[in-house]
Amino acid sequence: MTLDYVKKIFLIDAAACALTFGSGVFATQMIAADTGLSPFIVAEAGWICLGAALLWGWLGTRAQPPIRICWLAIALNIGWIAASIGVFELNYSSLTTLGRILVPLQAAGVLMLVVLEIMGVRQMGRQRPASA
Repeated sequence: MTLDYVKKIFLIDAAACALTFGSGVFATQMIAADTGLSPFIVAEAGWICLGAALLWGWLGTRAQPPIRICWLAIALNIGWIAASIGVFELNYSSLTTLGRILVPLQAAGVLMLVVLEIMGVRQMGRQRPASA
């Protein structure tokens, strides 16, 4: 896995976060109605993803993304997965069929990105000199 490939994964993550921000903040009521999630959860997810989009976008545009910040960002994605599981469990009875599909599906998508990012960051660490 090359550095360019890892940076593309970061940018894909940034784009997904930007999409979640836009839809969560600007289509809150529609998404809440379609999924059965509360408007508060939908809007909060959107605002959280604004910061995440900026972080992933920054990492994806660096010549050499800082390894420690990469690991921090990966940890934040793992936290998102855990929060998604919690939201699913705590709101299951109010979720629509779409919500029962969408919440775990997006968590699985984030998990896929986490796996690719871990593989890439580990490879980046092996390719850098010991002093970096």
